[in-house]
Amino acid sequence: MLPFTTTLILWAMFLQVFLTIFVLFRLGMVRKKALDEKAVTWGEIATNHSAWPEYVLKVYNNFVNQFELPVLFYASVLTALFLNQNSWIVVILCWVFVLSRWIHMFVHTGSNYIPHRYKIFLIGFVALVLLWVYLAVKVTFSF
Repeated sequence: MLPFTTTLILWAMFLQVFLTIFVLFRLGMVRKKALDEKAVTWGEIATNHSAWPEYVLKVYNNFVNQFELPVLFYASVLTALFLNQNSWIVVILCWVFVLSRWIHMFVHTGSNYIPHRYKIFLIGFVALVLLWVYLAVKVTFSF
């Protein structure tokens, strides 16, 4: 049986994966809606990505965003588990990052109000940087 903290770290990672899947399904739904409402045609989108309505582009941009900073999160989780660093500090930083990503997604695909989106992004970014610094310190001073 895995230690409780390891399980919590893994569940943070699973939630980040579920976020990506959720956004992909949402993207399919808003694209279908745009096509059904004839807001865009197949011909327009075949050659011009920006032909999609704004509400589709917001979800698309958020989906692309799930393969940027979160990639460093996945690597940090795997690194932490490989190094057997399943402390509460790692748990908290992982959950702060993932919760910030979910909130960021709702702002990004909703109002897209940049000042709020930026603050939420910054919280997740700082949590991720602190996680990597923590891991680097642990590796450096473990000898």
